[in-house]
Amino acid sequence: MRAAVGMGFFAWLGFIAIACAASAPSAAAATIEDTKAAVPDAAARDTALRALRSHFAAEYADSTAAGKAALAQSMLTMAEALTDDPVNRFVLLDQARTLAVQAAHVERTFAAIDALAGSYAIDARDQRFDAVIQLLPKADAEFTTIADIAFACADECMKVGDDSGANKIANALAERLKTTNDESLRPRMRDLRTAVNLRLKVKAWKRQLDAKPDDPTANFELGAYTCFVLGDFRHGFPLLAKGSDAKVAELARIELDDPQSPDTQFDLAEKWFKAADSIRDDLREPALLRAATWFRTAQPRLTGLKQQLALDRLAKLGATVEPSTTTPTPPAETPRREDASAATPRTKPFSTPAKYANRKRAASLPMVEPALGWLRRHQSGLGSWSGESYVERCTDERCANLGSAQHDVGLTGLALLAFLGAGHTPTGGPYADVLSNGLKYLLDHQDPASGCFGSSTRPHDFLYDHAIATMAVTEAYALTGAAELEQPVRNAVRFIESARNPESAWRYTVPPNSDNDVSITGWMLLALRGAQDVGISIDQDAIVDATAYIDSMTDEKTWRTGYITKGGYSAREAGMAERWSPERTEAMTAAAMLCRIVTGANPSKSPALKGGAELVRAQLPAWDNADFYYWYYGSQVMFQLGERDWQRWEAKLSAAIRSHQETSGCAAGSWDPSVDPWGHQGSRVYATAILCLCVEAPYRSTRIFR
Repeated sequence: MRAAVGMGFFAWLGFIAIACAASAPSAAAATIEDTKAAVPDAAARDTALRALRSHFAAEYADSTAAGKAALAQSMLTMAEALTDDPVNRFVLLDQARTLAVQAAHVERTFAAIDALAGSYAIDARDQRFDAVIQLLPKADAEFTTIADIAFACADECMKVGDDSGANKIANALAERLKTTNDESLRPRMRDLRTAVNLRLKVKAWKRQLDAKPDDPTANFELGAYTCFVLGDFRHGFPLLAKGSDAKVAELARIELDDPQSPDTQFDLAEKWFKAADSIRDDLREPALLRAATWFRTAQPRLTGLKQQLALDRLAKLGATVEPSTTTPTPPAETPRREDASAATPRTKPFSTPAKYANRKRAASLPMVEPALGWLRRHQSGLGSWSGESYVERCTDERCANLGSAQHDVGLTGLALLAFLGAGHTPTGGPYADVLSNGLKYLLDHQDPASGCFGSSTRPHDFLYDHAIATMAVTEAYALTGAAELEQPVRNAVRFIESARNPESAWRYTVPPNSDNDVSITGWMLLALRGAQDVGISIDQDAIVDATAYIDSMTDEKTWRTGYITKGGYSAREAGMAERWSPERTEAMTAAAMLCRIVTGANPSKSPALKGGAELVRAQLPAWDNADFYYWYYGSQVMFQLGERDWQRWEAKLSAAIRSHQETSGCAAGSWDPSVDPWGHQGSRVYATAILCLCVEAPYRSTRIFR
């Protein structure tokens, strides 16, 4: 019997695939007008620098690292106030960066670079690259931080084709690793080396094909890379069909014929399964995965012995499939405009997205473990979290504040996201059973025909629950690669697409009735992008149309995004506005900003993101003006904007919630929902899960732009 398909091969393939896939700029990012100032001319900079050195003569004379770091901070602070003086602001930031590098102060170095890149037309990648190369050899530089930045910088180099730059960073990292005992970085180092070496090989194969298009070795190598690393079978199989491996070439030609009958699909699956015995070692797992894909595709329509053989093969491959003697009804798909190929399902080797790399670090945060402990204690025997019946698990009366029973699916998804946000999975660890039971509850409450989580017959807002449940199952799939979660995610995505207003966005009604709002749209768009991150095909029109709708709700003068009116304020239920003024929250603005960022808008270039950032900076968290929904989006947005914005936001967030987290009794670890405008619907479960997610924000996803 063959062993179940493992993930070792894909651990490094995914690293490369993500880097390569990200190399193409998004349409959203490419259309943003660049509003940065030009770098001041050399003469003006020299004059300003002389004046600066004269003013800070005593500070410049201090050659100690502490002195240089202090002077760098003084210049950063001064530059922040000089918004109307581009010459002196540039020189201050440039000197702050130089001094911070000399002092081996990593945070201040990159704070200066972020500020420069945000205001001036400089090559930010070059700035970061130079700083990394200078800081890595410095023994006083905080290694964990600079290593994270170095790996990200190497990834950025590969995205733009600068493989020699990535190699230079890899060499510098390797030298620094010789002086540290941090074993956790060595696997990342091996991944980086593998990625750089493979990139160099890919370039060589492409050069060979340019010179000799029928070269069998180059066709095979580049075809295998295109299919099994990039997941681009449409372009990879024609290369493999001309490649040097006769068996793989035959399989590629059958793939290109696009077999439709279950019998021919079964036969192709068998060929891939048997080819794995003789194929090159590094392609054995992709061959088995391809076999599993075709067995899974054919199995529901097979009958008799072939169906049992397909199930047997899938069991040996480790893929969980329920026996079926009838053909399931596929969920209806939203018609696509223009390029239908953009939404064609793409089957590729699974790999956990690189953006999830830091999640386990969130588990050690002081507010996270108590919050997860409370959630574990209040999970129902069914695996769900309920807005009403969670109190049945209480041991005293301190966990009051019930919510609505209608949102159990959404609350379960939100609670699961809090566990997943700290790197916990259903495959092992202290919360494996919690996650397994919660996921089972969601899957048991997904309509297999429509893909909807929960009931779609409710008259109001059930799509919130569906979107959050979709995100939870998708993130569990992202962290585990569990085969049984893939199809539920695909079905959930199809339901989201069917619920969208044609050429627009979402609201409450399915089928859609042309009504839209930014709140529902934000959750839906983020759910789609999460699915896309794990290789699930989505309707690209949905992303384009949803972002266009969000733009239409954003006032170009104030940069506020409204709920259902352009530039309006966030929603409040009747009677709630007096206590929770909508003018004291930027929930919709923050939601819109996060949607823009995850779809490619660069915070340093987008006027909407720059303007929105000013609004969010003016509404920092405060317990006497709590809006957990806003804080959820605000935390993610401020982290994505850069370290300085995150530190300012996080300081206020921690001050607001740390002292209000319950510390005793059954409620220990939770937060009181009564201070929040939506707490009466979501209960203490909502308050605890969403505030836990706020705290986890810097670890749930890496920064998209640096």
